[in-house]
Amino acid sequence: MEERPWSLEELIPTTKLVDNARRCNAEGTLGQRGAILMLAGALCPVHRGHIEIMEYAKHFLETQRQYTVLAGYFSPSHDSYVGRKMKQNGCQLITWQHRVGMLSAALQESNWLEVSGWEASQSSFSDYPAVAHTIFRHVRHSHSICRKIQDPPIIATVDLFFVWGADLAWNHRLYTGTDQYFPFEVIAVARPCAELKYLRQVVSKDRIGPGFHFIDETDPTTITTPPPPHTTT
Repeated sequence: MEERPWSLEELIPTTKLVDNARRCNAEGTLGQRGAILMLAGALCPVHRGHIEIMEYAKHFLETQRQYTVLAGYFSPSHDSYVGRKMKQNGCQLITWQHRVGMLSAALQESNWLEVSGWEASQSSFSDYPAVAHTIFRHVRHSHSICRKIQDPPIIATVDLFFVWGADLAWNHRLYTGTDQYFPFEVIAVARPCAELKYLRQVVSKDRIGPGFHFIDETDPTTITTPPPPHTTT
C-alpha cells in the first residue's frame, strides 16, 4: 500500500503556535513582535541538549529583545544527509519517520515546541535556507497567526530566528551576519565540550555581523549581540 501524501499542516503543525497566540491575545500579553524559533540538524536522536538550546534562545528573545515567542520548530534533516553523517561516525541511521516520532514524543508536554517533518520528508536534501523559508512562509502566510486569532490581531510583525549550536554556527560562518541568501537572525548557543576558542575571539573583538547573537552556555546571562536589524521576508 502506498503511503498517502502528507499535507503541509501535518508536516509543519501550527496548533501550538495558534493556541499560544490566542492565549496571549486573551491575556493582553501579545506584544507587537512575535517570534518563531527553528533548529535544524540530524537530531539522531533528539536529546535534552537540543531542547535546552531552544529554551535559552526563547529566554533571550523574551528578556532581551521583548519578543513574544509563540512556537519553536525542530526540523530533522533528510535521511541522505544523516545517513552519511552516521556512517562517518560509525553509527546507524535512524530513519526520518522514527526521528520525527521520537521528537513528537519528547515534545508532547511542551506547550510551544513542535517538530516539522517537511525537510526530512522531501525526495532529496534541502539546505537550511530553503527549509527556513518554507517553514516561515507556512506559519506566517498559509496558516498565519493573524488569520486564526478571533479578535483583531495586534501583532505587527512575526520574525523567524534560526537557532544553532555555536560550534556549528562557527563552521557555517554565520557570525558574519544576515544577508540576502539567509535573512533570518541567528541565535548561537555554546554547547558543552564544543571548541569555541576562535568564535569567542571574534565575539570579543566585536567582529560579528548584524543579526548574530551568541549565548555562552557557561554563563547564560552573558549575551553578545549587535544592534538588531529589521528582518523582512
